[in-house]
Amino acid sequence: MNLSLSNLLRPFALRARSAPTVRRYDAALGQPWGDQPRFGRVASETLTAVSTVRARARHAYANDPYCRAAVEAWVTALVGAGARPTSAHPDADVRAMIGGAVDDWADVADLAGRTDYWGLQADLVRAMVLDGEALALMINTPEGLRLRQIPAELLDESETRDLGQGVHTVGGVEFDRYGRRVAYWIRPEIPSSIYAAWAPPERIDARDVLHIFKAMGPGQARGLSWLAPILLTAKEVDKLQAALITGAQVAAMMVGFVKNTMKTSDDLVSAGMAYTPGPVEYLEPGTVKNLGNDQDWVTATPPPQSQHGLGFLSAQLRAIAVGVGVPAHLVSGDLSSANYGSLRADLIAFKQRAEQVQYAVLAPQLLRPVYARAVTALVFMGEIDARDFETATRDWTRAEHLFPAPPWIDPAKDAAAERDLVAAGFKSRSQVIAERGWSAAAVDAEIAADHARERALGLSFGATASAASRPATTEELVNNADA
Repeated sequence: MNLSLSNLLRPFALRARSAPTVRRYDAALGQPWGDQPRFGRVASETLTAVSTVRARARHAYANDPYCRAAVEAWVTALVGAGARPTSAHPDADVRAMIGGAVDDWADVADLAGRTDYWGLQADLVRAMVLDGEALALMINTPEGLRLRQIPAELLDESETRDLGQGVHTVGGVEFDRYGRRVAYWIRPEIPSSIYAAWAPPERIDARDVLHIFKAMGPGQARGLSWLAPILLTAKEVDKLQAALITGAQVAAMMVGFVKNTMKTSDDLVSAGMAYTPGPVEYLEPGTVKNLGNDQDWVTATPPPQSQHGLGFLSAQLRAIAVGVGVPAHLVSGDLSSANYGSLRADLIAFKQRAEQVQYAVLAPQLLRPVYARAVTALVFMGEIDARDFETATRDWTRAEHLFPAPPWIDPAKDAAAERDLVAAGFKSRSQVIAERGWSAAAVDAEIAADHARERALGLSFGATASAASRPATTEELVNNADA
């Protein structure tokens, strides 16, 4: 057996050469890539990084204006003032009854009493974007169904084990043998508590838990912050801004040095003068300092502020916007280079991304479960009279969720285009109204009520006013004369 030193060290050398080959989220480590980065299963990679990335994303949201702007842009685009449900029950009277009862419940849906259901939607979406996941409990109280949002860290990330017969938990989420979520292991801590405490997690049925996140791959049990791709970039941008500001401050300040004209201390001694270093003095911008004898004034001219740094900063802000998936002007607030065409193209693409999240994530994970649970609770509380609820539950708990429409860039042009599409039969009025975030039935009922009230009061607006103000035709004049 060859026991030479080279052979003994060979395994360590191979291990050292393979060390850069690691799996990781850069945002979780905060270090540059290795020579050979790679990525494993989404489920395992996310579970190991979620806690660190969440903490750093929260810090960025609290301190970095660009990260905060990106998060709030998503909240506004996804739910705005709230996604409104419209009952899909076949009976119009029942639809109206359900709508009124759900609206009344929405006002008191928050268990904390801090906001309403529409405000909770915004809070949950903000948590989904910032933390990567949002959690809420659906709690049956004596007053009815209430929702309580809880921090993501209360879902015990250490609860990962095999429970036997195919049942297992991953990051606090319990799956059955078919891979369905059946329970959540949540620590019973009050969300408003400011003191760190630990208690063993409690098993809560999945039907009582809202767990909202956008998955990146199959098997993912926990969500990862949407800021993960840009946290390192945002940190570097912060450093760059500090350097540019410091450079501007130095450039605005006249800096000078006091130089003794005697070249050496020997010259001072031969001249009968003692060598005493003078005190250090600090100058304010614009200061002119009078110097004494045997002193000379030498100015230091700092280099001018580089435009390359400002251009690089702008490019990095665009990179942050691309990484989070929002238009650049919503992150930087800079519209200096924007025009109507570029803004419209950017916002249309952003609207399409938002719709994908609205209908593929928010509708199935938040809006439909809450609506079905709320209507069911209202039926059993006697707030909704539903004698055939048990035999026609789907009719009662089904709804169309209407998301707020994005604001128009040019309302006149967009409205004219919508009118042309409806007139040509390429689109219905119901579609146009729904895209604006309203129910077509509700809008038509309001229009009919307005017209009835106008006729009763002798008022005339809109199309009626235009017809009344135009000159009468010959036929109308003849008919009026005959009358």
